[in-house]
Amino acid sequence: MGLAALIPSPPQPDGPLQMTLEEEKWDMWQGVAWIAAVKVRITNTATNQVIRLERFNLESEPGPGERPKLTQDQVNALFHEVMKRGDAYGSSHLRRVDLQPDDSTSGWLVREAYLPFPARAGRPRCTFAVTDGVGDTYELEIPAREPQVRRIEARWIMGR
Repeated sequence: MGLAALIPSPPQPDGPLQMTLEEEKWDMWQGVAWIAAVKVRITNTATNQVIRLERFNLESEPGPGERPKLTQDQVNALFHEVMKRGDAYGSSHLRRVDLQPDDSTSGWLVREAYLPFPARAGRPRCTFAVTDGVGDTYELEIPAREPQVRRIEARWIMGR
């Protein structure tokens, strides 16, 4: 048994799809919700299987507190804002596709996300999910992010 036996194998993907978060953009909407845009790369790791990517979703967890109640006008406005931002990605938005073996696709998905409660600060834990043509769902966890503390060094401006 040589030294190679002591080196752990890299983790294998659970199923024929592998997903990587490439980029994310978060905007606070009216102090009651996040609008999240995530760019995900999806790779078909199967050697002889075409996989039809059918549906994409982003779900978030609000935390243990109670989330704010939105008026119907706010619900409608948030829906339209999410649609407008999603449309802005145009052809780089994720869409249905037959993913060939050893091939990948990358694209954006825009959804609303909960404010993390009870703190109302930071970003919630999210799950990006893609469902294939036979109904199997693959999930990618996007961990919660606590609010960041940024220290700025004081600089004094001397009088003239």
